[in-house]
Amino acid sequence: MRALHGGEVRTGWCLICLACLTGCEQDEVFYEPSDPRPAASTEATTSPSIRLRISPESRVTFELASREQTTRGQFPLVRGELSVPLADLTAATGRVEVDLGALRLTDLEDDAEARLRAERARNWLNLGASRPEAVRERARWAGFTLATVNPSAVSVYQARRSALALPSSEAGAGDASKPAPTAKQAPPARPHVIAPRAPGEDVELPEPEESSDEAAPSDAGAGERRRVPEQRTLRAVLSGQLTLNQFRKELQVEVSLAFEFPDRAAPGVAPTRVLVTSVKPLRVSLSDFAIEPRDAHGVVDASQAELKRRAGSEARVSLALVLEPQ
Repeated sequence: MRALHGGEVRTGWCLICLACLTGCEQDEVFYEPSDPRPAASTEATTSPSIRLRISPESRVTFELASREQTTRGQFPLVRGELSVPLADLTAATGRVEVDLGALRLTDLEDDAEARLRAERARNWLNLGASRPEAVRERARWAGFTLATVNPSAVSVYQARRSALALPSSEAGAGDASKPAPTAKQAPPARPHVIAPRAPGEDVELPEPEESSDEAAPSDAGAGERRRVPEQRTLRAVLSGQLTLNQFRKELQVEVSLAFEFPDRAAPGVAPTRVLVTSVKPLRVSLSDFAIEPRDAHGVVDASQAELKRRAGSEARVSLALVLEPQ
């Protein structure tokens, strides 16, 4: 082993000290890795939404059932609006209102009896004819304020064609074993036979045959796909607050949502119509909203206790709503 000279020892000590000083300087510099995510945009990014209005053809029906009888009716006047984000259905908001004063009974053939019982039902709803106009107006509309939309876990979107599209190049490219569709040949023209005529009678001329050019697809558009509507449906649970007779309660209703599109559905494409129908009736307790026998002045009438028992304890309400873009 070779002995180190004094100069080499001094050189080694200098290198060691330089390394220590360099390490101390690096300890003061902290390494911060860059964020791999893109920088947040300063502009507000919101999902596009569509506003849907409840169509006049919408209906809300109800049923009161007991052991003695079943009463059925409907509320034909429904109004409201919904705002539906195209990218997030669960963020939909809105309100549906029903005109209780337009109540009709649909299970009675006698019109006079139906009107009498409908008037009695309006008394129970605090809409008696002798009530002050301001009081009746406050109680006239029942409203459901939508809070959340929760799609059913077992529900999936299902595309259902309402008509068959014409054969296209995309549809026929996947299966080469099937023969290409051919145009349907027109049946041969039938000769017109002139019936024998008596002297002096006019000759019966043949009627001109209708041209089949319009029915047959043109060669120019044979490879193009015809625009056909598409419908996508799912089940969902609507949660919100029901306001009835100035009482409020949180309720849920399971519905089927059908979205109709003018063509194939695609991200960002707004539906042309939305159908909302009840899967199960919404059970509304009469006692929770103080719906009980009253006279035309709104005073509780104990003499109608038998009618109250026959009416049952709850109303089963079903929705049949049609929503269209504004």
